[in-house]
Amino acid sequence: MLVTLECYLPETDKTIWVNCDGDSVGINNADIVWGEGNEDPYDACVICVSFYDDKPNEVKQWLPIINESLIYFIDQILTGYVADDSNEIPVEWLPNSILKNANPNYIRRLREDGEHAVIAVRGNLRESVEYIEWVIKDKEQNEKS
Repeated sequence: MLVTLECYLPETDKTIWVNCDGDSVGINNADIVWGEGNEDPYDACVICVSFYDDKPNEVKQWLPIINESLIYFIDQILTGYVADDSNEIPVEWLPNSILKNANPNYIRRLREDGEHAVIAVRGNLRESVEYIEWVIKDKEQNEKS
């Protein structure tokens, strides 16, 4: 499912639409989409970012807007306004509002294993069965030592 945010950029006097579907974000110049000026409507796309192929450091100036669209997308899933199963997001793209409530050991493990985070109820991360088994196994080994 796709969510769209409208943002006005006062420094350019342009309006953009930020479309987020959980896998990617597309940022379009709304003025071109609506046909203002003689621009080719296919040139409306300003940038398209894949959460699986691109990294946050590659889109620094767009990162705040992308984060806002992700927060909105996640909020829409969690409140039931968007029925979507694509609530897996690569760890490096997780907004700080979710990271601050997450288990730091779990985040570290996801990064090490190159896994994706799964957003669960109330914006928390759903810890994988593998991670929980690993924690139990590690705890048992430490108790034996």
